[in-house]
Amino acid sequence: MTLEATALVLDGHNSTALAILRNLGRRGISVATLDAAPSDYGISRYAKDSVLLPEAGETALLESLLALSENKPVLFPTTPVYVDFVARNFSVLKAHFRFPAPSAESLAAGAMTDLFRDLMPPQRDLYGSKDDLVLEIATSLGFPCLIKARDGKKEVPIQYIASAAAFSRALEKIEAEDFYVERYVPGEASDNYAASLYYGGAGELSGFVTTQVLRQYPEFVGEATYVKQKWIPELIGLVHPRLKAAGFRGIFHATFKRDEFSRKVYITGAEACFSPETELFTHLGFETPYLYYLDSTGEAVPKIFFQSDTNCHFRDGWRDMAGVASYLKTGHMGLMKMIADYKFRKIPATWAWDDMGPGLNKLGAEAACGARNLYDKLPFNK
Repeated sequence: MTLEATALVLDGHNSTALAILRNLGRRGISVATLDAAPSDYGISRYAKDSVLLPEAGETALLESLLALSENKPVLFPTTPVYVDFVARNFSVLKAHFRFPAPSAESLAAGAMTDLFRDLMPPQRDLYGSKDDLVLEIATSLGFPCLIKARDGKKEVPIQYIASAAAFSRALEKIEAEDFYVERYVPGEASDNYAASLYYGGAGELSGFVTTQVLRQYPEFVGEATYVKQKWIPELIGLVHPRLKAAGFRGIFHATFKRDEFSRKVYITGAEACFSPETELFTHLGFETPYLYYLDSTGEAVPKIFFQSDTNCHFRDGWRDMAGVASYLKTGHMGLMKMIADYKFRKIPATWAWDDMGPGLNKLGAEAACGARNLYDKLPFNK
């Protein structure tokens, strides 16, 4: 199959991919998607082609990509899993596609983690007997703590472990070599932040924006569902010097959390990846997909730095509804606080008046999922 589009988006199953499609499409750039299965978002009007993988697995994905590379489109991996895929197959993909990363090391999650390891919460491997591990974690990291999957299993959710007993139970259900334990940084949802930066040719910083989380789901370990753009210079100071020294190029996204007691800010994630809030950034004028496209095609990358507050908020509607319900159930955030936070200008993750199809498709998918869950709970199905 010959792909006519000049940009190819890997995986349309998330709002980040949708934001990339819309930003490029509104700029008049022809975009296609490659998916393993039909997306809940359906097909955006800005997608010129939507290709489904004939088979599952990394080999099939690589073969399908190479079959679509005749015109050497700009390649957009939309999630950390796909960024790691590009890193593992860097030399082959770099010869057939355009993207700004100069090396596999500048994309690999392990390399990003190594660059900022001393700024991250303390971690421990899960080697040894269960009793020894419980004692070691209790005396070194303490409880609560987090169990996280290693790079090869990023699709596995983070586990919030409240006690030694819960940790012991969790160890019985996992393969130790695939996971590690991390100290839980205490704090509220609003103690979580993020920063996205873009580095153009010669590793020159071309722009940045910082955000503060207002709600997340699941409550202690989930992704942000309601976010506001807020200028937090401390975050840029933590990551920029190291990225500059490393000669980093392309898109970079980091998450942070401030310890509510010590007030120290930890880096909780660092990846060469687009932010889940990309739709917010493009709305504000920090068009990271367009910058990435220009950089990949050898064009000049404009500079834009957000060093003030815009009071603009981003809401991932479906997940935020679940987050609101969770906060009300636990009592960790009151209704009046949520109402007060809700009065500002908001950018939705899915809905757009010029591209209504994905929003309507997602509505239908969520309604069908809710109906299935309700049906499964009916007495005659037990």
